[in-house]
Amino acid sequence: MRVIAIGATGFIGRDVVAKLAEAGHEVTVLHRGKTPLPARRGVTEIHGERSTIREMRSEFRAWSPEVVVDMILSSAAQARATLEAFRGIARRVVAISSGDVYRAMAVVHRLDSGPAGAGFIDREFAITNADAGIYAGSPRRCACCFSVDR
Repeated sequence: MRVIAIGATGFIGRDVVAKLAEAGHEVTVLHRGKTPLPARRGVTEIHGERSTIREMRSEFRAWSPEVVVDMILSSAAQARATLEAFRGIARRVVAISSGDVYRAMAVVHRLDSGPAGAGFIDREFAITNADAGIYAGSPRRCACCFSVDR
């Protein structure tokens, strides 16, 4: 399978790319080029900015991925831009957000109020983010899949 991984140079992205490559998938990582990508067989890179993702359609079309894994998605506008950039090119977009992690750390560091501990992301938080189009499903779910119309 051909996969484009967006922003996959840190946090969980490096591990996702490694696992995809180990499983025999062809992976291209779209990133800014500020963090070196470890050399790995079956992995290539495209340098670009998220803010110009729509303008990179011809490059994406030339590579023709089946799946897009977006690991730096942080807003509904970014979700729409990713979907628009890959509509008619990829069959599936997987959005992985660490928003819950950052919110948890904000609570731990007292930058945000809220209950601490496992499972503190409540239904209201999940619904609010689902309404924004960036968080679907139950409060404990951290990855969302979208089919892209071909």
